Amino acid sequence: MKLTSLEQFKLRYCHSLESFPEILGRMENITELDLKETPVKKFPLSFGNLTRIQKLQLSLTGVNGIPLSSLCMMPDLVSIIGWRWELSPFPEDDDGAEKVSSTLSSNIQYLQFRCCNLTDDFFRIVLPWFANVKNLDLPGNSFTVIPECIKECHFLTRLNLNYCEFLLEIRGIPPNLKYFSAIECQSLTSSCRSKLLNQDLHESGSPFFYLPGANIPEWFEFQTSELPISFWFRNKLPAIAICLVMEQVCVCEYSSSSKGDTFRPLMIPTTFRLMSLIVIINGNEHFLFDSWEMVRMESDCTCLFDLRETIQQNNLNETLLENEWNHAVIKRPDLNFGQKSIKNGIHLLKQESSMEDIRFTNPFRKRKLVDDRFQ
Repeated sequence: MKLTSLEQFKLRYCHSLESFPEILGRMENITELDLKETPVKKFPLSFGNLTRIQKLQLSLTGVNGIPLSSLCMMPDLVSIIGWRWELSPFPEDDDGAEKVSSTLSSNIQYLQFRCCNLTDDFFRIVLPWFANVKNLDLPGNSFTVIPECIKECHFLTRLNLNYCEFLLEIRGIPPNLKYFSAIECQSLTSSCRSKLLNQDLHESGSPFFYLPGANIPEWFEFQTSELPISFWFRNKLPAIAICLVMEQVCVCEYSSSSKGDTFRPLMIPTTFRLMSLIVIINGNEHFLFDSWEMVRMESDCTCLFDLRETIQQNNLNETLLENEWNHAVIKRPDLNFGQKSIKNGIHLLKQESSMEDIRFTNPFRKRKLVDDRFQ
């Protein structure tokens, strides 16, 4: 194949294609190669003639596919998306590859390996190659420990570990992490969960965390089983952290027969949208963290985040009443069938806001009672 003007090459769902075609000469205009659900088992050496690929999508490729070390040599590659890829770090015949792995580096910023059976060796051998990665998406894999070396990923802002059922420990937190998700990681140790709920961690930045379980940290001053959360504030919208706990609910399946009516308990795995929130200030709605990213939940889930950056990005302080109490309501869009919010909490970031400027009971009601006494 020699198509020098080709910019995108999509071979999706070619279920019978097992060998990638020979590339006859350099093809420098192609920037995207998409092999989604195409089970290519063998790639020719001439694959290296695709010198300007920026985005690569692979799935169902076999052990004789592209070694990851070869992809790291592609200078323009910024995104790798892999699903059920039998990932091999090095060529099978390269006995000394692991010794020279420290010399590899890449410009890749987005790395997705979903359900690729990655083990702990991935972090020991491969992660150092991706010092510039910003988004690391690794759900459904088999590793047991996230090592401390992940703290060296200074550009990493998003880490997705959903459905990693063997994951026990997370020993390091990247310094600039903004989004972290470990939904359905039920094997996490109690000490690891406590570390991820640490107050200093959540006050030092503005992270958005999804964790397994149904516990609100003790450092959340205001806790309630009700949603929406309602409060009053003055001067400016306070810097607050929010914790939402969601559970999967048991519903009943009804059936009727000659023996009579029966009801059978039924647990519904729930698919819901991540990062969806509505803040209503003095009756004006603001949609925050709105995303179409979907996730499947089969057990309880805890979400922690704060509103500091969101307040600035959405200019929420521009339409407030001066020298008056403003009313705020925090709620989620309608939750899907089989899921409900059971506990919620608010923590005031006291280094940036004062407890004197926030109330969880209506201050106008108190004022009215005082006025009534003097009439």
